[in-house]
Amino acid sequence: FGDVDEDSGLHPIHALLRIRAKYAPLMTVQVVAFPQDGVLGASTLDLMRQALRAGADLVGGIPWIEETPELQRQHTDMCFALAKEFNCDLHFVCDDVIDPLMRTLEYVAQQTIAQQWQGRVSATQCAALAAYDDEYVARVIELVRQAGLTIFCNSHVALIATDFAPQQPWPRGITRVAELLAAGV
Repeated sequence: FGDVDEDSGLHPIHALLRIRAKYAPLMTVQVVAFPQDGVLGASTLDLMRQALRAGADLVGGIPWIEETPELQRQHTDMCFALAKEFNCDLHFVCDDVIDPLMRTLEYVAQQTIAQQWQGRVSATQCAALAAYDDEYVARVIELVRQAGLTIFCNSHVALIATDFAPQQPWPRGITRVAELLAAGV
């Protein structure tokens, strides 16, 4: 992930592109243009386009950090528009918080189907999935399966970096891996 924002500009993208070139004989490195501070800033969309023109492979998104569900949907829609413009895949960080009201994974899956981008979208974290009731989880996981999403669970990160309320017992912050696997995701 190369952060793309007003503070760092394209420096992270250019560094990752150099690393990708250096290690190309040994491995495949995909560079994600990632709007760490959201895509709704004044220059972020332009910086994302510049990153993709420079050689970034994927459009990244982090819709859950936007302040309202409407802004989260706008963030997601903007990422899909960029992916279509550059014909590239997407990777979203979704719902990296144990909050049953956080629902960006569901919208990402819906948009993947609506935009006919099945098999070209992945999502990381998805911790809120662990906070939903089982009936809603089943619906979201089925939608994720239909969308052909790939879900990444960074458990070593989720255990320490997920945004938890200060409470005991301390929640794990890991998405429902067993349920996703059972559904064929």
